Amino acid sequence: MAQDTNWSAPKSPMELAMKYPACVGAGGNVTDEIVAVNAHFQFGNPQGIGAAFKPTFGMGLWLCTFLHTIAVEIYLALTPVEGERLRRISYHKQLAAGLPNPGSAGTTVQGWGDAGEWKVPGKKVSGEKDGLER
Repeated sequence: MAQDTNWSAPKSPMELAMKYPACVGAGGNVTDEIVAVNAHFQFGNPQGIGAAFKPTFGMGLWLCTFLHTIAVEIYLALTPVEGERLRRISYHKQLAAGLPNPGSAGTTVQGWGDAGEWKVPGKKVSGEKDGLER
């Protein structure tokens, strides 16, 4: 059986009523009702294809967000030198943007975890010795 390749959206309320009878109200008017659509991948039936994709998108979004977040954290945990390099780049960008607390905007490990305070490499903190023995 040949598939209909000339599919188009219903052009009239009567055509819509024949395809989806639940869309038509008592007076024959098209309503804004939600109707069940057969969810399947059949060429020439975009409603069915769209209905097949809809339930998976929400879960797919959460799954991808979770996996990407975990993947980034694992990458940074396995590459501490890269994490430090990215932190320095972030510090310089925050400094250039004029943020009030560059290098520690509250989303860093010392704000959430048990890590010590991060110090900017090469920046002398007041009261700290310069590291030179005299």
